[in-house]
Amino acid sequence: MIKENKEANRQTIRNYILVYLIALLFLSACSTLPKYQAIRKNSIDDPDYVGFDNSDSKVRYNVQFDSLNVYLSLSTWDLGSQRNILMAGLKVYLDETGRKKTGKYWLYQLADISGGQNRDIEVKEANISDGDRSQQLIESFKKRNKELILAGFDYTGEKQILSYPAERSPVEIDVTMDNSGILNYTAVIPKTKLFDDTKHNDGIFSFGLKSGDSERQMNNPGRSSGGGINRGATRRPGSGGSTGAGKGDQRSGNTRGSQRSTPPVDFWFKVVLPDEN
Repeated sequence: MIKENKEANRQTIRNYILVYLIALLFLSACSTLPKYQAIRKNSIDDPDYVGFDNSDSKVRYNVQFDSLNVYLSLSTWDLGSQRNILMAGLKVYLDETGRKKTGKYWLYQLADISGGQNRDIEVKEANISDGDRSQQLIESFKKRNKELILAGFDYTGEKQILSYPAERSPVEIDVTMDNSGILNYTAVIPKTKLFDDTKHNDGIFSFGLKSGDSERQMNNPGRSSGGGINRGATRRPGSGGSTGAGKGDQRSGNTRGSQRSTPPVDFWFKVVLPDEN
């Protein structure tokens, strides 16, 4: 009887240790996310404000807000990163708990799996400037079907695939290339789509960005009802973001890489929305 009690106590201790280690690993993973405070839209007075940089993927990002929406802005000068976003597809996760949950996201566009347009660009690359390469990428992007995948936005747990912007989407996305060859990706997300559960509506959430995560083999994706989308104004990346951001030209110290030299976009960060009360 005594031996049985000792063995039971040992098992209980082992269980406590296991739970502790799991909790420690979980908290460690959450605490490593960089955290930034969003800036109110149209409140940036500094013309040199550029946001934050992810040095691995060579993407600059910032987040702004107003009473209704949150605005995510991405930009990159790097040719390899541009390819990762435009040709491999960019998935953006939203986690209202500020962790790294992947149940809610959008993917735009789906990856270009034909390879034909990429090969055309590769053949011409030796004879064209970097700026022209970027323009070829955005033109190829525009010619493809604008397919947008949504998950976790309709509270059913099912994925939807939309023909965007012909079909209405809860997230408004705009992708452009400026004359200097900088790719700008902007998204407008209603606050009502960020926080589904009031117990998590504490103004803290997280974004996760990942390129090359194709979902072309979807099983019976649900389709939304048709309709247009109200394409409101968006701010150019680099004109606003979070407190403490760096300044300067994004091209400084940054060569224009190829898709082979630039790793896929893959990072998370936490955002704090100031209390407006």
